[in-house]
Amino acid sequence: MFGKFFKLVFILIILSVIGVAVTPLNLYIDKVERHLKPLSLTGVGGTAVKGSADSLKYQVLPLGEAEWLLYPNWINTLGG
Repeated sequence: MFGKFFKLVFILIILSVIGVAVTPLNLYIDKVERHLKPLSLTGVGGTAVKGSADSLKYQVLPLGEAEWLLYPNWINTLGG
């Protein structure tokens, strides 16, 4: 009984992660920005996995455009 429950929970977690990964980021960027407090993104496009922003600011310091592509070797994929 518990085995089926844990399988179901695992499947739901995987589906929710995939759902967030493919949902357009501009639909939930306001919730994400709360966790990026000193950073501010405007003109966001794409998804959480692959996307871009027209403007990236750290507090009041403009940093320019931002692009990201997240995959297992993610440390080399963040750019500005």
